[in-house]
Amino acid sequence: LKYTYTVWFALALLAACAVGIVFAKLLTKPVVEITDITKSMAALDFSRSCTYSANDEIGELAENINLLSGALDRTICKLREANDRLMHDIERERTLERSRREFVAAASHELKTPLGIIRAYTEAIADGISENKRRHYSEVIIEETEKMDRLVLDMLDNTKLESGAQKPVMAEYDISEMLGSVYSRFEDVLAHKGIHGSLACVPAVCRFDADMIERVLT
Repeated sequence: LKYTYTVWFALALLAACAVGIVFAKLLTKPVVEITDITKSMAALDFSRSCTYSANDEIGELAENINLLSGALDRTICKLREANDRLMHDIERERTLERSRREFVAAASHELKTPLGIIRAYTEAIADGISENKRRHYSEVIIEETEKMDRLVLDMLDNTKLESGAQKPVMAEYDISEMLGSVYSRFEDVLAHKGIHGSLACVPAVCRFDADMIERVLT
């Protein structure tokens, strides 16, 4: 009888251990799954979700973790989109600022030429020249002043700066006439410095922006 009791006790103990192990695995499986998913969430990976579903505390915890994961995923996506927009705006502002500096530097350089012409012609008028040249010099000074005025307006026009470039106003002109006009303004200035030259060109009608091409020639 003692031997029989011992055998049955051993079998009962083994059965209890087996049942305990099975129940332990059933209980710990969702906990292990939740632990792995929370580790993934800590690494900002929200692609996984808890599959355990039951009307108990662990099931409620799994459902809440799924809700939290979805909310965090949507929030981080919105933050990334906002960050991308912010970086784009910052880069656009940097480009605009760089364009503004380049435009102002170029315009400031271009202002030197009409200022030099105005000064030279004004000095010539002050030195006392013939009436015919005085009238011509005065007209050149007025033209250069008008060009400076247009250039300053371009510098103040933020629309041109934001667009990244000035829009050319295209029309048909005789390039030889423009060459002659530019050369005539510099002819006396060059002669005053002891530089003499001549201009020879044939009529050629082209399509271009008169102000921009004249700046290039100047």
